[in-house]
Amino acid sequence: MMAIGFCFVGPVVGGWYQLLDRLIPGNTRMVVLKKMALDQVGFAPCFLGCFLAIAGALNGLSAEESWAKIRRDYPDALLTNYYLWPAVQIANFYFIPLNHSRGSIVTLENYGPVSLTSVPGKIMEQITKKSICKYQEDNEVISNSQHGCVKNKSSQTNLITFFDRVTSLVDGGKW
Repeated sequence: MMAIGFCFVGPVVGGWYQLLDRLIPGNTRMVVLKKMALDQVGFAPCFLGCFLAIAGALNGLSAEESWAKIRRDYPDALLTNYYLWPAVQIANFYFIPLNHSRGSIVTLENYGPVSLTSVPGKIMEQITKKSICKYQEDNEVISNSQHGCVKNKSSQTNLITFFDRVTSLVDGGKW
């Protein structure tokens, strides 16, 4: 899941916010509402579909399995998005300025420290995390073979599982 965040979510969302800030500059109440509406109507549906497709591919699903999972999960995921993200985006667009005016979004120096996130933002983050984790568990979004970023599983449990499998294959003469 870290790969999705680092290689897909970060660059795509960062680029989207820059484009959105150029299309609708400022952070007055009306501007913030326009940004949120464009984000939720134009960007969120496409982004969510791409995210689910990439997650399916990284979980080893075939194209057919991934498409079936997207058709099954997409409506609920989009509805959940609409319950949660408009309020988060309003706060985001109003209180947190996009400050990339010094250069490219791919240059690390152009990002401010994450620790400046407000207390309401951190509370919303915890609520969001719980909702996403519950949704993932209930709908089996992440396969059982996933170890990183999953509760009670880590890279250490992944190594143990791997070595357990290898030793059982060696002991059984299958390797």
